[in-house]
Amino acid sequence: NRAGILIPDSYLESITDKQEFREFIKNERRIELCFEGHRFYDIRRWKEIDVMKSPVTGVSITQGFPAKYEYIVIETRDFKDHMIYGPIPYTEALKYDELVQNSGW
Repeated sequence: NRAGILIPDSYLESITDKQEFREFIKNERRIELCFEGHRFYDIRRWKEIDVMKSPVTGVSITQGFPAKYEYIVIETRDFKDHMIYGPIPYTEALKYDELVQNSGW
């Protein structure tokens, strides 16, 4: 009560179906693990190819009053559909005769 946290949480109550709950979990994981290097692998595991293909953007802030914000493209990604699965290392492929390299690699 002292922290001002209301039980039950109105945001959690607004989630009514399975897909909304999955989006909630993904967002919480994104926030909790930011700057720890998990995001790339999460996006690949969830097969969100459109996120991987979108350009990386940043913000250019110009000093002054009021400050001006301009979104700029930092990197354009060349992510192809087969890149969801990484290549099997050659040394591992040599160990097993029946092992077939992932498609596209």
